[in-house]
Amino acid sequence: MPHHRLAVAAALVAGLLAALRPARAYEPTWESISTRPVPTWFRTMKFGIFIHWGVYAVPAWRCGRVDEWTDWYRWELEGEDPANNECLRNWHEAQYGPGAPYTVFADMFKAELYNATEWARLIDLSGANYVVFTTKHHDGWANWPTAAAPGWNSGDVGPRRDIVGELAEALRALARPIRLGLYHSLVEWFNPLYLADREANTTTYPDQVLQPMLRDIVERYKPAVVWADGAAAADHVCIERCGAGC
Repeated sequence: MPHHRLAVAAALVAGLLAALRPARAYEPTWESISTRPVPTWFRTMKFGIFIHWGVYAVPAWRCGRVDEWTDWYRWELEGEDPANNECLRNWHEAQYGPGAPYTVFADMFKAELYNATEWARLIDLSGANYVVFTTKHHDGWANWPTAAAPGWNSGDVGPRRDIVGELAEALRALARPIRLGLYHSLVEWFNPLYLADREANTTTYPDQVLQPMLRDIVERYKPAVVWADGAAAADHVCIERCGAGC
């Protein structure tokens, strides 16, 4: 995937965020994007909460390891190194049946105990000044209704709710302002469009999935920051001068 496409995506995020406050416009070049200042609040507010949550919370298991998160469950189940993934695959088949795909977790992920108002209350009590919440991890599951992930988002299946939107609304209802940040993966391990782009060096995935999603979450939820992750997941999407978020 050409670097300029991800530069355009990064510029989109910077430009859309800038549009939410008086600021200069940015061009889709690294030289322009690199001139944007780090917000003062991000430099001074040292306590924030980062929340990863998705269908991988259904199995919530990683071969007994406690040093890594379970959001990589799908990679170990369906990834390219079966020998190293034997432990998880054996456990998965024992729990969910031989050949059960990762996608079965969508219907199991009900989020029936999810109460965004209670989350916001606890976050407020913690003293945190900002929250970064997962919109989509590398497995491609989206925690909000999006046409760019049909049948694989919280509005279409599972919870059938706008998980991101509920949290955004609850945080903004608090008396003490707490900034909303949104995590978003630039890559999707097993999206057919993403995989086809890798083979053909085309840009269908960023054009039809990545950029529409980024625009949607910025315009819909108006986050104070977007944490873009995953650029280093494959060499064809590496971003020059990639920041700590990658």
